[in-house]
Amino acid sequence: LFGENYSDSPRFYLSIGDIYERKGKNEEALVYYEKARDISSLYGPSHPSLRTAWESIGRIQTSLGLFDEAYESLTKSHEILVGVSREKSLDIAKSHLNIGKLLKIQGKYNEALEHFTQALEIAQAIEQLDSHFLSICYKEIGDCYLFLRKYDSSKDNYEKSLKIMIEHFGEDRSEVGALMTSLGSVERELGHYGNAMENFQAALKIMKN
Repeated sequence: LFGENYSDSPRFYLSIGDIYERKGKNEEALVYYEKARDISSLYGPSHPSLRTAWESIGRIQTSLGLFDEAYESLTKSHEILVGVSREKSLDIAKSHLNIGKLLKIQGKYNEALEHFTQALEIAQAIEQLDSHFLSICYKEIGDCYLFLRKYDSSKDNYEKSLKIMIEHFGEDRSEVGALMTSLGSVERELGHYGNAMENFQAALKIMKN
C-alpha cells in the first residue's frame, strides 16, 4: 500500500534485523539493518531510525571483525546523536563507550581511553546516575591503563568500579569475579602478591558459586 520506502518502514527492518542478531545470524541481520539505514537516510539525519541503524550496523560489523567499517558506522551514529541532542545525555555517553570498546579491541588504547573518559564525565554529570554504567566506564578505563602498563591508574579505576558494583549489586555476580581477577592481575604487576592472591581467591570463589 505504501511501498517499502515509506518513513516508518525502517522500524520494521530494524526489528527483523534484531531478531536475526539475537539468533546469532549476523550476516542476515546486517542486510536488514542496512536496508533500514538506506531508507531512513532518504528522510535526513533527523529520522529517528537512522542513528539506530548506523549503531546496529557498527555492532554487527564489530562482531564480524570488520573493525574499520564498524568505526565508521559507530562514528556516524555518534555524530547524528550529537547533532540532534540539545544536551549531553546517557545515550551520548553510551555511544562514546561503544566506540571506545571497538578501539580497545583494535589495541588503540589511548584513543579508547579518551572515549571512555568522556563517557564517564557525561554520565557523572547526569542527574539520575546510572551506577552500573559508571562501573563499566571505570572498568574499561582500568583495562586501558592496564594495557598501557600504567598500573597505579589501572588499580584506582578497577577499585572504583568494584566498589560501585558491590554496593549496588552485591558480590555474587560474575562481573564482580571478573573485576577481582583484573584487579589481581594489576596487584601482581605492582608486586603486591598478597593482595593479588586475595583477589584471585575471591574471584575463584564467586565463579564457583
